[in-house]
Amino acid sequence: MTGKTSDNQARLTAELRQLRATAGLGGIEAGRRAGISQSKISKIENQLLRPSPDDVRALCQGYGSPIEQRNVLVRLADSLRADAIEPRRVTLSRSARNMQQRIRRREASAHLLRTSPAW
Repeated sequence: MTGKTSDNQARLTAELRQLRATAGLGGIEAGRRAGISQSKISKIENQLLRPSPDDVRALCQGYGSPIEQRNVLVRLADSLRADAIEPRRVTLSRSARNMQQRIRRREASAHLLRTSPAW
């Protein structure tokens, strides 16, 4: 995660946590209002999970945040997702290709295939 992305995610999670605290909600009630599990809210607030724009919209609505703040946070979540999508695609495609090459090399170098007898 780049420095800017990390800063933006920290800002987003801090504002969401502050909104929940200001609304006087615990994780369970916040989740009930937003239609999101308490576990997911905890992961978002602890930066273990990057929230989708829909998650942020639902949380802000459940917390009763002003529409202007909601729009800013949704845009921030959207930009975080856009930053994360491209590197993930490159990593996955490289990993799959490398894995296929390793399997191909192992199959080509195999001289004998043994199986255990059926008991």
